[in-house]
Order: sequence, then C-alpha cells, then structure tokens
Amino acid sequence: MDIMVEGVGEMRFTPDKITINYDFNCKEKTYESALTNGTKIVENYFDMIVGMGFKKEDLKTRSFRVSENKVYNNEQRKYYPDGFTFNQRVVLEFNYDRKLLSRIMESTSKLTTPPTYTIEFGVKDNKEVEEKILQLAYNDAQFHAEAISRASGKVLKDCVKVSFQPFDADVVSSSRLDSREMMCYSKASARGASESIENTFVPEDIVVNKTIYCLFVTE
Repeated sequence: MDIMVEGVGEMRFTPDKITINYDFNCKEKTYESALTNGTKIVENYFDMIVGMGFKKEDLKTRSFRVSENKVYNNEQRKYYPDGFTFNQRVVLEFNYDRKLLSRIMESTSKLTTPPTYTIEFGVKDNKEVEEKILQLAYNDAQFHAEAISRASGKVLKDCVKVSFQPFDADVVSSSRLDSREMMCYSKASARGASESIENTFVPEDIVVNKTIYCLFVTE
C-alpha cells in the first residue's frame, strides 16, 4: 500500500541582519551637473557611513542612471526636455544592531539632501532556515504516515518521493521602516530620534512555514 501525506513545518526566527535599500536622487538642468551633483551626494553619504565604522565597499550599488526628463504639453501634444535626473540605488547590509541603525537613521535625517530608503530585517543564513523547516515538514509527514500505516495494519517502510516548491524569496520580518517613519520619530521625540528608535522599535520575529508532500510505501 502507498501512502501520500502532507507535512507542514513552521518556525520563528529572530532577525539577525539589517538591510537598508537607498535611493539617491537629484534633478539638474544639464547632464553634467546631474552627474556631478548626484555623485557628490552619494560620496558625502558614504563618508558619513564610513565614519560610523563601515567600509565604502559595504555599500553595494544595484543601479546607476542619469536620464533625460521629458514633460508632455497637452496643447501641443508633444514632449519637451525638462532637465536630467540622477538616480543611484545602493544596499547596505550588516549584523542586527538596533543602536547602530538608530544612529544611521537620525544622521541621515539631518542631511541637506538625504536619500530615501527602506529597511528590512532578515536572517543571514537562508540555507540553514530552509534546512530546519524542511526537516520539520518531513518529520510531520512521517508522523502522519506512521499513524495511517498503524491504523491499516501495515508496516511503514520508506519514503520514495517528496514534492515541494523550493524557497524562492528572502526570509524577512514583516516589520519595515523607511525614511517617512524617521521623520515621524524626529518630530515626536524630544530626546532625539536615535534614542526613541532604540528604545521603542523591535522588529517582529520572522515566521517561516513550508508544506511538502511525501509518498511512503508499506508492507
């Protein structure tokens, strides 16, 4: 007799990694000024981050673009040039450190031309998470298969087939922060935004679950 069963694994993980996704933008009349001023904004920010103990190499560029803007004239039904826009997207990852994060956010909010950003909380070793979850799911499937085999008077032998969808996304907390939250903290806290964040913000645990299907044979 063959037994097809479903196994479900679920675990909670405390975030141990912070990822900040930055967007640096500026708009100028010429390509040269957009490139010059845009890169200067990025370089100034990098210098600030290095002053906090990071290396410039820790800030990884995901995209870099200087593009021409165009505006549409409804009356003439034509697009007209409207200067140039600089955009550079940068990611910074580091071990979970709430105090360091709060310093970065407060320092960023005080800049004349701060970047916009979003912050995610994740785990450093996705493979370890995947292994633990799959093991739990398999154990759950085996438990159900053994119960069914005993009820039917059979002896459970081997699992001959497992079906599941691979993990295809980062393991991250549902908690998020972005530059808008930083502005709210800055206005609301008389003690300073850095202390406010450090004392009040704790990201949610990461909940990961996985379902697999196992085919067992009996004798």
